[in-house]
Amino acid sequence: MHSKDRAEDRANLEAAELIDQRPDEHLDTARLEPWLRAHLPGAEGVLSIGQFGGGKANLTYLLRFGAGDTACEFVLRRPPLGPIPPGAHDMRREHRVLSVLHRRFPLAPRSLLLCEDESIVGAVFIVEERRHGFVIRDDIPPPFAGRPELNRRIGLALIEALADLHLVPPAAVGLDGLGRPDGYVERQLSGWARRWEASLGGPEAADAQAAMAPVLAWLGDR
Repeated sequence: MHSKDRAEDRANLEAAELIDQRPDEHLDTARLEPWLRAHLPGAEGVLSIGQFGGGKANLTYLLRFGAGDTACEFVLRRPPLGPIPPGAHDMRREHRVLSVLHRRFPLAPRSLLLCEDESIVGAVFIVEERRHGFVIRDDIPPPFAGRPELNRRIGLALIEALADLHLVPPAAVGLDGLGRPDGYVERQLSGWARRWEASLGGPEAADAQAAMAPVLAWLGDR
């Protein structure tokens, strides 16, 4: 595949991430746009808003000021609509982490602004820099299908990125006071195991449980 074709494939996959804003999740710009122009460097030119259609948690939007090669793009993230459990979708915590994590983990997008005035969009939200790319979800995108070596490299890149993220010392970026680090791994593993067991059902449950038992035991030993 030629580099021009690869670039076109990436552009098409990235464009497919964006949708028109869903009617019930539409951002009201009457208060948002003046706030952005007052607080966000680069917020110049006509504002257009798209929505990233994937994901299962926070609502995520593309903010574009201007057009063409000179446009400035940012990402706005806010909690989902409806009741939210205590401690979930904490945009203040997300901003606290993403505003500093990039110093030691360059793959992390930098959070630029935190707005705690819920009258602007109906919730606390953050604005962060945009990172270009696309998300591999349930299926390998057609341009990459049938290429096992490439898919292996993608899988290894994911593992290596997660490992690099977990090697960041929290104190090195001022996050040593965040959360409860003692016993974190044990809590995570026990939580995964409980959710796995709760999800079992159907005719394949016994086989799935038998296959997963040694994995959970291996993780528990380590």
